[in-house]
Amino acid sequence: MPSVKGLIEERELVARERVESLRDEVDRLVAALWEVEATQGRLVIAKETVSQVLSESGRPAVAGLLSYRPPSLPGRSRPGAVR
Repeated sequence: MPSVKGLIEERELVARERVESLRDEVDRLVAALWEVEATQGRLVIAKETVSQVLSESGRPAVAGLLSYRPPSLPGRSRPGAVR
């Protein structure tokens, strides 16, 4: 019959392995988030540049379409917002 201490040590090992697995997953998700946020930032800059160029060229109606920002969802920041 296994000892109580041995059973607790087994559970501790399983918990430690799960913690490490979750930390690895968090690291992966953070890296993916940074990449997507960087892409989003570049797209916001590109959209603003195109809007500016079009408005300077006398095409404000088209430029106005590019400046449209969809409403943000509850609990989420507006796309392109700086945190």
